[in-house]
Amino acid sequence: MNFIMIGDGYGIGLAYDLLIDGHKVLYVQRSKIFNDTSKIMETFGGSYKDYPPTEKMLKEADVVIYDDVGFGKDAEKLGLERKIIGGNDYGDRIEKDRDFMYEEARKFGMKVPDVKEFSSLSEGISFLESMGGKWVLKLSGKEGEENKWTTYVSDDDEGNDLIMFMEFLKTYFGKDEIEYVLQEKKDGVEVALSLIGGNYFLNYEHKNFMRGAKFKTGEVGTLVKKISEDEEIVKASRLKVAYDSCVVHGYYNHAIDTNMIVNEEGAWFLEFTSSRFGYPISSIIDGMYKGNRGQMYMEWQNYGMIKPENFTNKYAVGIVLFAPPFPYTESNFEAMPVVNFPYGNHYVDAIGIYEDDEGVMLVGDDGEVGVFTGLGDTIEEANAGAVKRVKRSIVPLSFYRDDIGLSCVVDEKHLIEMGYLSK
Repeated sequence: MNFIMIGDGYGIGLAYDLLIDGHKVLYVQRSKIFNDTSKIMETFGGSYKDYPPTEKMLKEADVVIYDDVGFGKDAEKLGLERKIIGGNDYGDRIEKDRDFMYEEARKFGMKVPDVKEFSSLSEGISFLESMGGKWVLKLSGKEGEENKWTTYVSDDDEGNDLIMFMEFLKTYFGKDEIEYVLQEKKDGVEVALSLIGGNYFLNYEHKNFMRGAKFKTGEVGTLVKKISEDEEIVKASRLKVAYDSCVVHGYYNHAIDTNMIVNEEGAWFLEFTSSRFGYPISSIIDGMYKGNRGQMYMEWQNYGMIKPENFTNKYAVGIVLFAPPFPYTESNFEAMPVVNFPYGNHYVDAIGIYEDDEGVMLVGDDGEVGVFTGLGDTIEEANAGAVKRVKRSIVPLSFYRDDIGLSCVVDEKHLIEMGYLSK
């Protein structure tokens, strides 16, 4: 089959999966967030073009996938002519515009923790010095779009740890005036719920580069389990209501994801991931599909649904392998050479591997090498499978967390005890 993927480079792992399964893939990239996307596509037998795609390309494609936010109008226009996998402007907005996100979440019947909005760091520091309490800092506005993973979770009743972090942000940005929110911290089990092609997946995301770190550096691994739509956590999340709202606002045939804290009081909404595929969750779910991934996306495109029996019911653990310059965007490191990388099976998703002009395999400029997925009847088995696969790779100075999913044994038990999951 002939696929076109349109995005900013984040969906390169999906493109890789389809190439490995024998399909033709053209990646059309809008921005230059990742400078090595074209080389990655060439290395694995795909093709690349700068945005926009031509009408001829779109007509010749069997499936067109919009894998990121910001393409809503294009996707809706194309959706009038043919069925695609893509979102809309409304779906983009409920992820990117935090004020609007919280407003809509309340309309959906979601429980939203108290949120305070600020436009300067000094203003927030004064608030914490006066009020104290445990809060989560999330950037918004321009800084939030450019530094999506800059999140800090306080565990100090007086807020002193968060004040120190905000002083650091003043130095980092070189200014006091930035937009952000402080969201009341709720205790409980933090989980994400994804609705993909009519199927629900519960995700336990690990966003700390190091165990116990309060500053989030982006997802370093995830435990995933497919669950029934009849589970109480699905009902409590109100995610289907959010999805239906996206559909009402224009052509929408895409994934939607919500992050939440679950406790005895209910499911507390944190944020949406909408109109795009989350990473590494999409790579892990690809690994959970029993057949050819091209057929999976064709089925999704044609019917808006993916047959649930085509997914494994086992636990899946995805481990992200990193190398410098991660977790920083600027580094003196050159691209790292890859001695051995076991690509070519359904359990490895190459995010940032490419071949230079001299035939040397290199790690891309973002430091994310690939996602290794393990499956198992227990969380421990799935973790062991993922660790075994990542150990087969040899990338100088590479690193990863080998405990992905293990702490979630307790989290899953709590969800069962509270009645959100069946045994």
